[in-house]
Amino acid sequence: MNMKKYIALIVVCLPIALFSQKEEKDKSSKPTVEEQLKEVFKDENFKAGFKDALTNLKLIKEENYAELIKFNTKLIKKNKKDESAYTYRATGYYFMEQYDEALVDINKALKLKKSAGSYHIKANVLFALGQYEKVIEVSEVIIKKYRDYKELSLVMWGLGMAYYEKSNYTESISNFKKYYIMTNDEAGRAYVGYCNILLEDYEEGIKILNSIKSETVKDQLYNEYLGIGYKGLGDYESSKTAFLKTNELSKGVHDYEVGESYFNTQNFEKAIEYYTKYIAKGSDDAYVANYYRGVSYFKLDKYEEALSDFKIYEVKDPSHSEMNYYLSRIFYSKKDYVQSSACIEKALLKEKDFFNFYLQGEIYFQQGKNTLALKAFQSAQALDPEHGNVHYYIGVCHIRLGDKVKGCDFYQKAKELGASDMDNVIKQDCN
Repeated sequence: MNMKKYIALIVVCLPIALFSQKEEKDKSSKPTVEEQLKEVFKDENFKAGFKDALTNLKLIKEENYAELIKFNTKLIKKNKKDESAYTYRATGYYFMEQYDEALVDINKALKLKKSAGSYHIKANVLFALGQYEKVIEVSEVIIKKYRDYKELSLVMWGLGMAYYEKSNYTESISNFKKYYIMTNDEAGRAYVGYCNILLEDYEEGIKILNSIKSETVKDQLYNEYLGIGYKGLGDYESSKTAFLKTNELSKGVHDYEVGESYFNTQNFEKAIEYYTKYIAKGSDDAYVANYYRGVSYFKLDKYEEALSDFKIYEVKDPSHSEMNYYLSRIFYSKKDYVQSSACIEKALLKEKDFFNFYLQGEIYFQQGKNTLALKAFQSAQALDPEHGNVHYYIGVCHIRLGDKVKGCDFYQKAKELGASDMDNVIKQDCN
């Protein structure tokens, strides 16, 4: 919901329906329109005030905010205590995105006369300035002092948004629920779902979002949060569907998320397609897409393309463990064991996992560095003692280092764990 489109509801000081009535003789005892206006203004110059109000409403309806500012500046010059003129001029500044000027004027209006509407405009101005804590303070004043304020539901909406911007999603949920109860507007319920997803309660968030019937609410943001929620649950197919929809609605804004969805469902060709679109936009974080496009190329055995992308990412994050692992594998495939070894050492500085130790063992093995290879494979074995190939390599290293008995014991263990072709290996090396 765009809060700006509602501010005109707040600043109207007289009911529009009242302005549209034709003045005519009323044979009953009901007061005439003019008498009603006189009661509202309580001023002998009420006709002039009525005319000014009509002009302000007309300018707001026409969205002629520059003229709204000029018109009320003239009124203020005539009467520096004209509270409504400050309010209307603040409105003009607000829509012209001159928020500091709007804040000055609405504070002057409140100094002259405190009202729920003026406080509400102030809350909106503060929100535009990013002063969310003050938005909360002003909104609480309205809730406590003006319980009969006709736009109280929008105050609840604004409170929900302020807490949302402050990442206080629990309080945000509370206020969006109140807004929904007051209005039955499913936009409020949608934000309850968004906040649940941000709190990582993915099931509840998705349940709420899927219960929404309004097609108007099911916009780009709605589908984006659905995508995030399904991703959080590991349902990558549903996440992909949601991100494809939000990308369609945003005309390509979410190319990265769509690429990520295809990546998570291992459709690497499509992942590359969308990562490439995102990279072409030149975003500051495009290097992240380069990384995942590089992994996608790697998975498709397109090592040269992968290498190019990893080199771009490496400039930003040279110590990234997985990237260095992939680089090591690429150099290993080229039989460039020196560079392969350098990359896997970088990977191990950040993450001492099974795959890094295993690859380091393979590199040393190919270089004929059997003692170092044995040590690396033993480290891998400690992390995954049921991996058959590790036992095979440890066995080979022992045999190369002259301990045939120990080597053949590891061959036997490798066979028990399902390593391939071990019967032939044992027949060749152990008999």
